Amino acid sequence: MVKRTLVVTMLVTAALVWGCSSTTNTSEPINEGLEMPQGQDVMEDVSQDVKPGQDVKPGDIQQDKTKPNDVQGDTHNPGDTVVPDEGVATADNGPTDTAMPDIPVPEACDPSDLPDKWGGATILYYLQLVDSKDATAMQQCADFNGDGKPDNGFGSFASMANGQIKDDGSLTNQAGVVLEFKGVTDYTNTDKFQMNGLFGKLKAIVDGNKDAVASKTDCNDLYVDPKSYAVSDGQCGPLLHFDNASIKDGKFDSQQSTFAFAIPIQGLVLNLRVTDARIKGTVEPPADGETCFGIKDGVLTGYLLKTDIDAALKAANDYCDNAPQPPTACQYLSLIPQLLTYDLDMNNDGEPDAVSLCVTFYSVKAKIVGTIPQQD
Repeated sequence: MVKRTLVVTMLVTAALVWGCSSTTNTSEPINEGLEMPQGQDVMEDVSQDVKPGQDVKPGDIQQDKTKPNDVQGDTHNPGDTVVPDEGVATADNGPTDTAMPDIPVPEACDPSDLPDKWGGATILYYLQLVDSKDATAMQQCADFNGDGKPDNGFGSFASMANGQIKDDGSLTNQAGVVLEFKGVTDYTNTDKFQMNGLFGKLKAIVDGNKDAVASKTDCNDLYVDPKSYAVSDGQCGPLLHFDNASIKDGKFDSQQSTFAFAIPIQGLVLNLRVTDARIKGTVEPPADGETCFGIKDGVLTGYLLKTDIDAALKAANDYCDNAPQPPTACQYLSLIPQLLTYDLDMNNDGEPDAVSLCVTFYSVKAKIVGTIPQQD
C-alpha cells in the first residue's frame, strides 16, 4: 500500500481536530498526535510523484478522468462568518489571498478560571471523506465557487484514506474532538446558541483503563483538556466556538465560520486555517434527565487556501531544516503539495488557489464531568 495513505489519513482526521493541540507554535513541536497505522514502512515510497487530479488507490496510482458531478450542493457565500463575541478567542474573518501570519501561542487560563460545569456534549466517533465519484453523497457538499456543483478537492483520495479510519472507537481515543452545545435545553428547536469545540478524553482512560473504548449507545463520561481554553482580552474562554449555531426540527447547523487550527502530526505542528467551515447533522437528543447527545449524518465542509498551506509548510520546513533531531513528520512535508488538488479559484484570477473539503461523520453521546487532572 502506498505510503501516501498515511499523510492523507492524518490530514483528513486532523481537519476535525481544530485548536486541540497543546501548542499552536510550529517552533514548539509536540509528541502527541494521530497514530501511524502499524506495520508500515514510513520511509518507503514517499518521493513518488502524484499529479493533481489523480485518484489514488491503495497499491496503484491512476488518472482520475471523471468530471465533477452535476448535482446541486449546499451553496455558501464565501466570506460569511460569525460575529466574534468580545472577550474570547474565536474564528477570524473571511477568506484572504495573502499568507496567514503565525498563529500566536494562546495564553493558558488559570485553573481557577476554567469552567466547572458544561452544556450537553458529543464526541467524534467516526468520519469518512466523501468520494467525489459518488453523486448522491456529493449532494451533501458545499458549492463554494457558485458554479452550481458541489466542491470536494479531497474527494479523489476517499478510496485510499477511508479504509484507514476504523469504525471501532479508536478515532475517539486518538482525536478526542468534543462539541459542546452551550446552554441548549431544547435539542429539537433552538434558534441560536454557542457551540464550543473542545478536546477531551474518556474518563476511564484518564483514570487508568487504557483499553477503554467509547460506547455507541450509552453516555460517555469525559474529561476536557484545559488547553481547550485560552485567555483573550483578559477572559478565559474556549479556543474555538461557533456563535450562531442553531437547531431546527432536529437538524443542527453551525453556520459558516473561518478559524485557525493546528494539526499535530508525529511530533510536528502545522498551523493552518479552514475558511467558510460549516458543520451540519441530525441531533440524537438526550434521554430524559440527561444532557449527552449524539450527531448522525454529520457533514463538515470548508476549504484551505493555498497561501495558508504554503505558509504553514514553509514554517514547518524551516523548523525541520534547523532541528537537531527532526520529527518523523518532516519526511512527509514534501509529499503534501503533491497530494492536494486545488479545485477552487477564490480570487478569480484564473488559477486554482484553494482546496475544498467534504467529510461525513457521526458522534456519540458524551457528558463532560471535569477537566483532565494536570500533573505537577
